[in-house]
Amino acid sequence: MELVEALKIATDVKLDEFDAREYYIKECRKLKERVKHELYQKLGELPLSLLNPTQNSCILSGGAISSIYHKEQVNDFDLYFKHVDDLDKVANLLSIADLTKIKKTSDESPDEYDIFENGKAIGPNAITLINGIQYIHGRRMTFQYWRDLFDFEHVKPYYDLFTDKLFISQYQFELIVKKQLVQTKVIIDKLKFDPDDERCRKHNSRIIKYSNRGWKFWP
Repeated sequence: MELVEALKIATDVKLDEFDAREYYIKECRKLKERVKHELYQKLGELPLSLLNPTQNSCILSGGAISSIYHKEQVNDFDLYFKHVDDLDKVANLLSIADLTKIKKTSDESPDEYDIFENGKAIGPNAITLINGIQYIHGRRMTFQYWRDLFDFEHVKPYYDLFTDKLFISQYQFELIVKKQLVQTKVIIDKLKFDPDDERCRKHNSRIIKYSNRGWKFWP
């Protein structure tokens, strides 16, 4: 799939009026600023004792970036940790932080639990705040572990809060622009050999969710 073909579908710009590579870079820079703006609108509600370590240690990834590109509602902002020590530190801070001033911005409940106490709900894999910020802590694993388990290619881009950089390949950008679903090898193998696994059931639910938003499988 060529970038120019993706842009031809997603924009009104004629292909002979711009260089596709330069357009991709420009759009990714704009996307980074939008991601940063929407994320920090949520993070700004946190107490400073929690905000500072979050900025220093977390990575935003998952479906939020593509939702922001398409100007759709972001149900949750998945924050992952680069180091286990940082994960433990933030988890401890979350256990004592006063989060009652955080505003509820989504009617959706977390997957495994539906009771918020002191502005947060604690589940087996994540601590979800009532404003949609979600700290992924399951198995005390870091971002790279979870990224290797992602089921779609378009959710792999990530924003590093500390370096203020958005990491997104041209291929990933094309998929987001065209709303193309491409399954990762790890989920393809899982569906083939263990289709009744919980991860496969959640994957199938996400397919329905994305289909309702206009995403389609490619090729």
